[in-house]
Amino acid sequence: MSKEEFDLVDKNRDGFISFEATLEYANSHLNEINRENITNLCQDRTWFTFMDTNGGEKVTPHEFDFYL
Repeated sequence: MSKEEFDLVDKNRDGFISFEATLEYANSHLNEINRENITNLCQDRTWFTFMDTNGGEKVTPHEFDFYL
């Protein structure tokens, strides 16, 4: 994945992607996902925890690249 793709989610440009930023991106950019799926993403963080391999509560560019 490119830095540009990472930056689409990292709106505050701090170099990390938070759980909240990921949900915001999904909610505003992935309109083809129905709202039930967005709700499921909010309630089940396992998908985010899986990407956050260092347990820092944020996804780094390396973690992002590795899992996508």
